[in-house]
Amino acid sequence: MEHKAIALRKAGMTYEAIGAELGVDRSAAYKAVRRVLRRLADEADADGREWRALELERLEAALVSIAKEVKGGNLAAVDRWVRIIEAECRLLGLFESTGPSTVVNVGAEWVEVRAVVLDALAPYPDVRAVVASRLLGEPAVEPVGGADG
Repeated sequence: MEHKAIALRKAGMTYEAIGAELGVDRSAAYKAVRRVLRRLADEADADGREWRALELERLEAALVSIAKEVKGGNLAAVDRWVRIIEAECRLLGLFESTGPSTVVNVGAEWVEVRAVVLDALAPYPDVRAVVASRLLGEPAVEPVGGADG
């Protein structure tokens, strides 16, 4: 009955019409459609969780692959590191975006990630300053000593 109910609903029929077609009342027709929609949503959630886990693994692998360059102060690598962290945060829903790179509502997890990254870069104050400005959504700052070093 559920498959027929959802097919009729997709065709634009009202719950009353679906009920009449299936020989049940409006409430039973509605419940049959809702059960199908709930199952579909659960399947989509499971698929989404699997995809998210796979993407997070890929992003973590990317972080590992550039960690040495970041610790060495390579500013291009630092920039890439920050972008990867931002991608992870978006996947995890740690902040809300109203447009490209606009952080509006950061959660406690984001604050913790930011603190860990900045602590790891403490031995590299110039790099840390650049990363800090990016993590706070400010314009990039030039490292101490200027572009020429």
